[in-house]
Amino acid sequence: GLGRALFAGLLASLAIWWTLATIAGLAPLPQGWSAIALASLHLLGLSAWFGMSCHMGLVSVPSTAKLTDRQRRESLRLLAWLRFVVVATVVLLLARMAADGFFGAALALNPVAILGAVILVLSIAMAAVAWLVIGVNIQMAIGVFDVATDQRPEAADRVGRFSRLNALLAVPILVVLFAGW
Repeated sequence: GLGRALFAGLLASLAIWWTLATIAGLAPLPQGWSAIALASLHLLGLSAWFGMSCHMGLVSVPSTAKLTDRQRRESLRLLAWLRFVVVATVVLLLARMAADGFFGAALALNPVAILGAVILVLSIAMAAVAWLVIGVNIQMAIGVFDVATDQRPEAADRVGRFSRLNALLAVPILVVLFAGW
């Protein structure tokens, strides 16, 4: 369910942060309470997004044929939360970038700011995939949309592939963010 997805995302994020802290020294904390609060909310959003994507792609969707009505409702609730978290995380990323002055620095062709712009583009692409591909295909796979029964396994397969793609794209973003940005 939702709790397990959040917990899995938090554990994965902490494992990445711990690895980076061990290899490169402790990542610097943002300065000021508002910056710390914004970074913490962004971290929570990233963790939730990563955990829910992994849960949907690895647990919920592969077992769609065996889902009870209660589990289908739970999957739809998780999908609604996933969509909310995706939008909130991208908005928090934009807020962090604005607060850190990344947009002005990117216009000045600062290499770190350009890396931030790449992260922003990847994040928006991942959000679009989560909303438009994963979300729609989850609904097809669990039977919310009236589709032919033989199309449901194909939709579930697309969800699995695109969830894994989003999870793979999230890893370099998490590495950059936890490395000190």
